[in-house]
Amino acid sequence: DLISPNAYFDLVAEVVRILPNRQPSCTTILLTDYTANLQITVRPSDFDLARDYEHRLLMTTFWDNFADRAAQLQPGQVVKVL
Repeated sequence: DLISPNAYFDLVAEVVRILPNRQPSCTTILLTDYTANLQITVRPSDFDLARDYEHRLLMTTFWDNFADRAAQLQPGQVVKVL
């Protein structure tokens, strides 16, 4: 319930999926800490994931020098995002 628009926070989460790059210098991944938040509206069915992820997927985009590092992550890894 602490995630809200225009808020900054640290997150420890599991990498669920690395999405295909649509732009250079940009990597988008799906993260979860398995906590439900109704403000999170990423639909698991859009990514062929179980309904258990409903309101639990945070789509996160990494840019520039962080994009390369994010692209090397693997599903199942736990990351800390500051």
